[in-house]
Amino acid sequence: MGSWGTGLYHNDAAADVKMVFGDLSRRPIDTDTLVSRVFETFDCGKDPASEDDFDIWLALADLLHQYALDHPTTTGRARQLIAEGEDLAMKRELGMSPRDLDKRKKVLAETLARWSAPHPKPKKLKVPSAPEQFLLDVGDVWVFPAMQHSARPFHEKDVDQSFFMPDGWGAFAVADRWHEMEHRACYVFVLALPSGQDRPTLDEVRSAPLQECTFTMSPDDRQWTYPMIFGARLGKRAQGLKRWETERLGTLPIDTAKVRSIMPDTLKNRYNAFDPDGIAWLENELTVSSVHRAASNARTGLDWRIKAHEHLRLCDLFVGA
Repeated sequence: MGSWGTGLYHNDAAADVKMVFGDLSRRPIDTDTLVSRVFETFDCGKDPASEDDFDIWLALADLLHQYALDHPTTTGRARQLIAEGEDLAMKRELGMSPRDLDKRKKVLAETLARWSAPHPKPKKLKVPSAPEQFLLDVGDVWVFPAMQHSARPFHEKDVDQSFFMPDGWGAFAVADRWHEMEHRACYVFVLALPSGQDRPTLDEVRSAPLQECTFTMSPDDRQWTYPMIFGARLGKRAQGLKRWETERLGTLPIDTAKVRSIMPDTLKNRYNAFDPDGIAWLENELTVSSVHRAASNARTGLDWRIKAHEHLRLCDLFVGA
């Protein structure tokens, strides 16, 4: 169970719904699709006894009201949760104190009253007039300074960068690109592991082994090993490429179909589960085994180990290889 409180968004599930809704509301999609994508993201409605479902329904209905979007099924169910006391009963069962239950009851009453009339100043949907521009081309090969096979931490304002002392180089090739839901620019990346401390040449990256990741999840020590091939987006667009000090070496004849045939399943996106598209961030993928994430990984029982793949090299993924 996550943390929760008396407010409509004072819990993990509702806060995450707000984040996902904000992202999806910027897509060129209708209200039915937006709602269904939120439910899919959180697996809402699959478990009648789920303690998070009530918070998800209420948060989603409130957000629809804020944006003046009509979805009777959602708003009707949310009103029922309040009017029939289901939400309060669930919170009582979860152990909420009598004092907090009184506060929650007041919040729900105020929410129901607010929903009884159209929002006086509804928020406007900020849907872009065109899809995101592609920044990378299929076949492009990029290199970046690396420490223990990881790029420089992306969130420079939050992380002490003094520890980052490159001991080699990393590389990635762009194997495919597309617009998710006709909006977000996404790519398939292949990470390679060039040897040596000097900046590699295009030929050296061409013959370099792929990166292989062994991912372990505690406490049951479930483990997966897979080549570092994944679908991802650039969370901060060009800023990331600049901060990582990336350099474009050139273009290689990547076989998109061959790369997709050996891509791992969706495991790698699970730790980024609240991206509405289920697409990872390149910012995360280039730093999964980095020093600056070691402490947080240890706290959450996650461990990533990177090494050179024993069989696959980048040139094995070329057209005609």
